[in-house]
Amino acid sequence: MTQISLDGYSQSLEATKNISAKTIFSSTLLFIFAFAGIEDMAAMTKDVHFKNFRTILLTAIGAIFVFYMGVYTVMLGLEQSGAINNKFYHYYSLALGTFGLVLFIIGFISNDIGYKITQTVSTARKLVPLAEDNLIHEMFSEHNSKQEYKKAIIFVAIFTLISMISLSLYVLLAQKPGEENYFDAVINMSCVALLVEDIFTFIVAFVLQKKKKIEKIPFW
Repeated sequence: MTQISLDGYSQSLEATKNISAKTIFSSTLLFIFAFAGIEDMAAMTKDVHFKNFRTILLTAIGAIFVFYMGVYTVMLGLEQSGAINNKFYHYYSLALGTFGLVLFIIGFISNDIGYKITQTVSTARKLVPLAEDNLIHEMFSEHNSKQEYKKAIIFVAIFTLISMISLSLYVLLAQKPGEENYFDAVINMSCVALLVEDIFTFIVAFVLQKKKKIEKIPFW
């Protein structure tokens, strides 16, 4: 079977000479996605009812980082022998091929649905301070009978749905005829989404500065 050795690390370092910018960028995105959602913790802290929130948060971040570093270190040390790799993939496909694929699909869908639901709630809470400071319409700070910001949640959910559909259509329509590299399409869609998010952030910040609703943004 496959084993870790110095030759494996040497082969991995030799292979990095042919690495592309797309590989670097996609790996960076995947690493960032592993920590996605942490920034939403600040919007949910007022609903947390235990004392060791900071410890749990830092422990979770550390566990993810250690897991990634450990797995990458092991994988970089695997020997790249063709015969060994063929046996490894053969045994893997027999043991976890179909089962692993089904488990991954179920887990991915469940995780994505859960993330989208909680993201809508946490993002809606970020609008509340803006509404309370009269930077946006005050309706986003209104409570319903369950003490939730229903209007803000509905607005974020609709805006997220429209954005997802628009970006998906953009990636599909921008694909060349006969091209079916969906991994590249997902990377491109993620890049477009992050770019649009950053652009809108800058636009909103400079508009608020222009209206003197926030302090002047230094050039540096």
